[in-house]
Amino acid sequence: MPVIDLFLTMYRHPEMLELVIESFNRTRKPREYRLWGMFEKDFNPALEAIFDRVRGVETKKVFREKLHGINWNTPRSWMDIGAETSGEYVAQFQSDICLSIDFLEFLDYCMMNFDVGYTLAHGYRSGEPRDDRRVRVRCMSGWYGHIGCAVKTDILREIYPQYFTEAYQKNCIKHMKSVFSKTETGGSDHYANAFLLKHGVEGARPSSSRVTNIGITGEHIKLIRPDQDKWAAMSRHEKLAILRTIRDQKEYKLKSNVDFSCHPMILGDYDWSDLYIASEDKG
Repeated sequence: MPVIDLFLTMYRHPEMLELVIESFNRTRKPREYRLWGMFEKDFNPALEAIFDRVRGVETKKVFREKLHGINWNTPRSWMDIGAETSGEYVAQFQSDICLSIDFLEFLDYCMMNFDVGYTLAHGYRSGEPRDDRRVRVRCMSGWYGHIGCAVKTDILREIYPQYFTEAYQKNCIKHMKSVFSKTETGGSDHYANAFLLKHGVEGARPSSSRVTNIGITGEHIKLIRPDQDKWAAMSRHEKLAILRTIRDQKEYKLKSNVDFSCHPMILGDYDWSDLYIASEDKG
């Protein structure tokens, strides 16, 4: 079977990357993999040494000559790697995304057994008890997100270049922090979601999340850096302790209490088995 390429985008926050690489090394690997480290220009130099801790897979490094921000670095990485991979799909995660032990198993099973163009690793909120084997398959707006996923190679070669164009790149450089920040697209994942929906591409999404974002500040989860100055003044060990608390889904308090129940994560050694699509979820 061909090697599966996956990539990791990096810029800052070495403490987060430490836990991400730790989680990647713990993943079970059903295929042969090649992990690409995509380093932004002027990246924190500590990141490269941490990336070198990757074990069990071939690694490659790409050093960007310009700082494009994640909303251009990510889709460019999709297309660059997709153009030369021999694998059926390309997978991706970010430097603040911790992975479950079966992250790679989950992506590979869905991509090879379900008729989907992409597979997401973050779980849906169904209001029902979690089921580690349950998967939804749909063509639905709002699903797609670049926080740990896989996309079929032909989509990266044929559909992505139609939308992630030179004009998109220029807009990314102009609005570094949030591409198209004042439009409905929001970012590269929202933009990709719109054109995948337009082309009728279905995706798979698990009931139980296979990732935890330890770095976001969002509407539902207030995680890291609610107080930037206080966070910056902390030592590496203090930061790692907080990040591990977030990763393990315990209550964390820096400025306010945090409820992690809406973003489940599996980190323990559990019995992994075949996934299924519940009939009522197919649509």
